[in-house]
Amino acid sequence: NPDYKGDWVILRFPYPIIVREYVIYARPGLVYRAPGEFKVYASVDGNTFVELDTVSITQEQYVSNKYKGYLPNSTTFYQFYGITVNRKAVPQGDEILNFSQLEFYDYYNYNNYCY
Repeated sequence: NPDYKGDWVILRFPYPIIVREYVIYARPGLVYRAPGEFKVYASVDGNTFVELDTVSITQEQYVSNKYKGYLPNSTTFYQFYGITVNRKAVPQGDEILNFSQLEFYDYYNYNNYCY
């Protein structure tokens, strides 16, 4: 979405998958720098993206330094997944956005495999 501004990252998987869950891990002691307002996108070809989720959370919603997002209605295989972060979990303070890990869990291995 060209109207949604922010820092972004796009991951290309070896083959298309259906993502049903994603997890963002904040850096220990730096949860205030983790994503607070963001959108999750997906694409078949890497050019045209669809919005899968819109999230607005605070640092308190990072339980044990992680936030779990669910996409229970996702039924399309996509090869590209990404997020665009518009705001940190705590907008005040320094301007640094960071997190330690981003995991995507696919439909077929939902409970025991991540990418």
